[in-house]
Amino acid sequence: MLRVQDLTKDQEQRAKQIRGQGDFKKCSICFSDSNPYTKGNFFVTGRYCPNCTTPFHIHCLAGWADSQKDHVIKRSGTARCPHCFYLLRIPTEVSQIQKLRLLSRGNKDEQPKQPEILPAKFIEDVAHLGEEMLFNACPVCHLIFEKGEKAILCGNLECNTLYHEECFKKLKNDHCKNCDVKLHLY
Repeated sequence: MLRVQDLTKDQEQRAKQIRGQGDFKKCSICFSDSNPYTKGNFFVTGRYCPNCTTPFHIHCLAGWADSQKDHVIKRSGTARCPHCFYLLRIPTEVSQIQKLRLLSRGNKDEQPKQPEILPAKFIEDVAHLGEEMLFNACPVCHLIFEKGEKAILCGNLECNTLYHEECFKKLKNDHCKNCDVKLHLY
């Protein structure tokens, strides 16, 4: 067994957090008080899980969510707390910044390809798609879907983003907000 004086600063901080005496200023994902993405301190980009009060940077949580295999949760803009698995909402701005960062890493010599037009699918009742799809949020209004509600499904099989019927009409140039494919409702 280790004595308190044998603990490193990080171990001592974690022990204080477990006992409820810590100041919770370090991210439990990157184990740093400064955000590795924005270089800001924890007071700017730090958040706490409302269930277990585990601290994390919102950018680290979004990165951790992207590394998970559950594509349904990833597309819905949510993530599970790494500590207690409580469902957490990732701010849309953070997700969009990470998508832009990935897109900007692409080959600069590539010619921009013409967007293909895919047929969007009209769904009479979202409940027919399964309970997992009910947890998705519409990327236009950010509201979740309810049983019996009509929706439009993106035609891209890798995307499968759902839109409320009214929100689909508000899309700029009929482009999906998630995969940027041009959609057409036949």
